[in-house]
Amino acid sequence: MLNEQINVMDLLVSLSLQPTDVGGQIQIPCPNCGDNRKHFYLDPHSGLGYCHKCQWSPNAYKLVEKLSPGKQPADIFKILEQFGLHESNKTPPPKPKLPTYEAKAQLRPATEEEINQLAQIKKVSPEALKLLRPLMEANNDVMVLPACDPGNVDLHFKPCGYLKIRMDGKIFRWKDPKTDEWKEAKYPQAPGSCHGLLGYPWLMDQLALDKKEILITEAWRDMLAAIEQGYVATASTGGASTGWNKPDKEAWGKLFYDTDVTLIFDQDEAGFRCCRKAAQRIAIGGARSVQIATLPYPLQKSHGKDLHDFVNEEKP
Repeated sequence: MLNEQINVMDLLVSLSLQPTDVGGQIQIPCPNCGDNRKHFYLDPHSGLGYCHKCQWSPNAYKLVEKLSPGKQPADIFKILEQFGLHESNKTPPPKPKLPTYEAKAQLRPATEEEINQLAQIKKVSPEALKLLRPLMEANNDVMVLPACDPGNVDLHFKPCGYLKIRMDGKIFRWKDPKTDEWKEAKYPQAPGSCHGLLGYPWLMDQLALDKKEILITEAWRDMLAAIEQGYVATASTGGASTGWNKPDKEAWGKLFYDTDVTLIFDQDEAGFRCCRKAAQRIAIGGARSVQIATLPYPLQKSHGKDLHDFVNEEKP
């Protein structure tokens, strides 16, 4: 059991490290592989860590053991207790079971060929698409983009949901079991998904590298268009229906603390409403500056043009 008075930051300082806070997680050079490009993160509430380069996943005990070679177990436990960590933290928690959708879909990494195929159909950059770590459903010609909720994410960047995309470019149609009515959507979320930010692991790496200019778009293709132009960008799987003003989105705003954020959503009423809510949330979260950019198109009631349209129209 963990003590209520946990101070992982002070523990690291006592071990002669210089930890930094990145999006609510603690970052230090990896004690296992020596990587200093900010790929190793620690959970400030438990001391559990993970390196995205060597996949080392220590608890607080193993971390102190690695950083203090030769120390006896009793001495390590005393250090942990001093900073609010109990002996029970020596045993990592069991891995969570796969959600029903992940188990049924048997997700696998998308191949280079599949990424290039979808990129050509959707007119996006394959290099930018790779940054989103796309996956494929085993038995369907469907690519899925994983997303993470900044308010509920572990150090392994376990997805909170997925955005589904048909490889043939067509829309999805399905019968709602509750209403028995047919529904359709271009990019529906997978069953059981919650709204999350796309490309979250890559975004965290960019924030760790002290990138300060962030672009937030409404949808995944807009995000990829921005990345192709050299921006650090993200988008929510919920698009214009994302409840940026809801209490559970507080961590979403804090993620962009001390950064300069530009929001550019679709030129329609829903996009403008969501954009204003997102801007307010991010400003409250402590962003250095927040601005809303508009595209040179007439404002539509719905289905307005977007950043992806603009970028592709500007291409020769």
